[in-house]
Amino acid sequence: MSVGWHFDELKDKAEQNADLLTKHAFENDIDTFVRETLQNANDARRDGYDGSIEVYYRFTRLAGDELDEFLKELDWDTGDSDDVSLKSHLEWAGKNEDDRQLNKFLRQIQDSGELLLLTVEDRFTQGLPGSETEDGTNYTSLIRDMGRSNKGDTEGGSHGVGKTVLWAFSGLSTVLFTSTPAEPETGETAPRFVGRTLLPDHRDEDEQLYSGNGWYGQVDHEDPEGRYVSIWDEDGLASERSATLYTEQGTLDSDTDIPDGMLCEGRVSGTAATVLGFRDPTEEVNSDEVAYEDIADQFHKTVARYFWPAIEHDLLKVRIRGPDDDEYSLVTPSEIPEVAPFVHCFRDRSDHVEELEERGAVVKQDVELNLPDKDDEEGKGKTEDVGYVSVYARRPGPGDDDTRLNEVAIFRGAGMVVDYVSMEKAAAYGSTFFGLMVAGEARGWGTEDGPSTADTQIDELLRTSEPAAHDEWKGYKNTKLGNKYEEGAPTLVYNLTRKTLQGALQDLVKLDDVEDDDEISAMNQKSPKLNVGGGGSSKTHTPSVESSDAFEVNLEFNYRGGEWVFEGSLGPTETDFESWEASFEIRTIGEDDTETGRIDIDELLPLEPGVTSRYEDGVAYLEATSGASSVSIRGESINLGSFDPYSGRLGRTKLLVEGNVDLGGGS
Repeated sequence: MSVGWHFDELKDKAEQNADLLTKHAFENDIDTFVRETLQNANDARRDGYDGSIEVYYRFTRLAGDELDEFLKELDWDTGDSDDVSLKSHLEWAGKNEDDRQLNKFLRQIQDSGELLLLTVEDRFTQGLPGSETEDGTNYTSLIRDMGRSNKGDTEGGSHGVGKTVLWAFSGLSTVLFTSTPAEPETGETAPRFVGRTLLPDHRDEDEQLYSGNGWYGQVDHEDPEGRYVSIWDEDGLASERSATLYTEQGTLDSDTDIPDGMLCEGRVSGTAATVLGFRDPTEEVNSDEVAYEDIADQFHKTVARYFWPAIEHDLLKVRIRGPDDDEYSLVTPSEIPEVAPFVHCFRDRSDHVEELEERGAVVKQDVELNLPDKDDEEGKGKTEDVGYVSVYARRPGPGDDDTRLNEVAIFRGAGMVVDYVSMEKAAAYGSTFFGLMVAGEARGWGTEDGPSTADTQIDELLRTSEPAAHDEWKGYKNTKLGNKYEEGAPTLVYNLTRKTLQGALQDLVKLDDVEDDDEISAMNQKSPKLNVGGGGSSKTHTPSVESSDAFEVNLEFNYRGGEWVFEGSLGPTETDFESWEASFEIRTIGEDDTETGRIDIDELLPLEPGVTSRYEDGVAYLEATSGASSVSIRGESINLGSFDPYSGRLGRTKLLVEGNVDLGGGS
């Protein structure tokens, strides 16, 4: 039986396809690759299986004889034979394609003598069932139909473009698949093997036009056009191809607990996809050096960063084997400093307390939402009147990494962190924190009754709001959301991670009441960093606690009745100047003395004639002419509420003063 590559010949005036739509859907970086591949695996859970989906990332570096043998088995260069050569089509496409750098990558393989493969394998999933032509199956959705999705309403993805990251991250734009479907086609024996190349349409030396959609498989002799189809394991052919082309599905450990009915012909259902020439499309191709050292660590951190909810809830287990590793290593999010504080907040959410008095304490607020109905003429789109999302805040504990201090991880039932939303302004109302917004079906995790009807409806609403990259809950200018739901849905979603979240956090992290007359000094009263210069601004943005010789600064900085107040005088040390300008900014300080945020200044009153003030993004500016050698001022922050100044929870704060003195005379 003939096995090899096939590219359809096209008529000369046929419309030509140029590129993968993935490039125009979202940024193709490592984060995107991990998010999309894990999300697709998580969504492909086998019916009746309530254990953890297992995903394995396996890097293989080929060089020397191993690379030569692999390329031979791949029909890379068929020489003078009539068989189709993959290399030839890549070279032809490379002459026409705009930015996928095929020719550069081909030169890199030749110069380095190496090729990196990445196999992404999922287990206990549905696999790739379906015939070659049946619409809406896992097989045709992944292998044949680009940009189409067959997922349900509450699964992670919805646009059908996420799967194309496999090709976007292949320097050869080629991916091989081996699959054991949960339910193989009648009369077929698993596994199933197929290869797909997605190139621009291209011409050979004789100007014959070819489709860029290449297939690696076997000829379907029953098809009048002799199309190529996937290979089943008749006479062990699929197993042999998957083994020699590094796309073999792994074997289970002997102690793996497999539920009844989860094996198909002695195999666990699932799919292995091997990306040929794996590389980060955002990085410059370098033919002189191929760097693999940090790639496994990068994957570990990215998996933990975005999928710790799914891993913590036992929806997912992820293992990674780097290019130079002998064994797989399990991703454990609590061991990744950046996300560990969020994991601890999640684990302690059922033991929440009333106030953030102790380090590591967790507080909670359930936020009520008025749910919009679906825009359905038959009346089937009615939703519950109200639903809830849960907001948590955890006070930093000893040793917590502050990379994402004052950020909130937002996620729903898919178990993927959609985004980390910065809420620094909320921290100005009290304690610093690490936050969670748990929405949709994730609210029911760990509860006796599970998610409510409203939880499921909110999950669907938020899934609808997500763009192709699934990296935000988008309200306004979201056609899909507006078409599916009645008026009010865009506003609700837009406010959810802004006004709604901010209000909940301010209530959660605020400190105890204090009398209006109480006053507390900032731990760093003032932090002037001032410069003398010519006509242009020369101020530095480097934080400092040292005074400058350019200005004489005499300011008191205190907390009074819910506001940070600074008052006193300042002026240039030089007596001969044309004008000067100073800016005032209130910064919050974290546990390790690093700046964590800003408190907006609400008012700045110059108490001298010839001096003006203005405001930009919470920063106050003072401008003075040559007659203002010393200026009395008074400034106030926004009102933060009434706090107990002796609770130790107000937070460390400093006043940063920057400025520029124009000496005139071109100096």
